[in-house]
Amino acid sequence: MMIPNVLMANPPLIETSNKIEQHLCVPDSEFYVSGIKPGDSLENILSKLGKPISIQGSKDFPTYHYSNMTIYLCNGVSVGSISFIHPKTRTKSGLRVGIDRAYAYSILGIDYSQGNTENQSPHVKRHNLAAEIVNFQNCSDVFSSIKLKFSGMNMLEEVTVGFDCP
Repeated sequence: MMIPNVLMANPPLIETSNKIEQHLCVPDSEFYVSGIKPGDSLENILSKLGKPISIQGSKDFPTYHYSNMTIYLCNGVSVGSISFIHPKTRTKSGLRVGIDRAYAYSILGIDYSQGNTENQSPHVKRHNLAAEIVNFQNCSDVFSSIKLKFSGMNMLEEVTVGFDCP
């Protein structure tokens, strides 16, 4: 997964799982942030968000920093992932930093105790859902996922949506 691992700069407060929860998935609509999504072109980003505050990284894998989000590009031409920590930045259904774990999961249609409400898989291990960092696959694209980082107090601290760069 090409989602940057900058979230691990501080040691985790509780058990960490970077495993993608195979039995849980989120709809494609959750991958839209401020009108853009992974796979969008650089031109689309610039037309919707304007010029970034700063650009870092290499020519092939630049990082565009905006006041409310960071966008990682693949091959310098399309969005690989979008990460945000600003509480006013949200996914289409309202997933945002600053909410608790149970509410974040309910927004995604995931029952914390039972698994995905659409699939109701009894095979999901609850301890993976309680990890500091949890990844959920896109229901319609197995190569993309949404990564949620929670604090030790179960508050959502960071959201990253993205896919493997080609």
